[in-house]
Amino acid sequence: QIDSVNVFERSHHLPVLARVGPYDRAALDRMLFGGGGAYTEYWAHQAAVLPVDDLPLFGWRMAAERERRTRPGSWALEHAPLIAEVRAELARTGPVPASAIEHESNVRTGPWWGWSDVKRALEAMFAWGEIASAGRRGFERVYGLAEDVLPAAVREREVAEEDAVRELVRRAAVAHGIGTAADLGD
Repeated sequence: QIDSVNVFERSHHLPVLARVGPYDRAALDRMLFGGGGAYTEYWAHQAAVLPVDDLPLFGWRMAAERERRTRPGSWALEHAPLIAEVRAELARTGPVPASAIEHESNVRTGPWWGWSDVKRALEAMFAWGEIASAGRRGFERVYGLAEDVLPAAVREREVAEEDAVRELVRRAAVAHGIGTAADLGD
């Protein structure tokens, strides 16, 4: 899990510390967030790092996000021109963090989660799988068009929702060892 709150240590560092003891955190960050590697980010329970080859297991969730986020009256539908501009900017520049996109609406609306409209556009496209994480700069996600960031085999692999959910629940059961149905379903 990726978490922006850093009271003691970034949440993705703690499981490795607990399992192997002291280690080079910068090396882990390079491996996980360096871009172009074996790992990517997606909303797998929470914001999480996962093997890039597992991303197709969330294709059904991406399709549901696109449907949900583009319903009549939705923010994404009302801001379709901005989303098109952001998409074109990524096509022109390649992967960049939200802060690098120059647009009049790229102004934070408050602290923490006071996202600009550009950030909201990026996150919508990220949720529905049109763009993907190309790594991180510090703690800021770098976004790129899926075709520029993900291997073709990952982009082209389709997994039926039933099969994907079955595999994700199987993995959750192995990882939990013991848990409730609600634990596994999350």
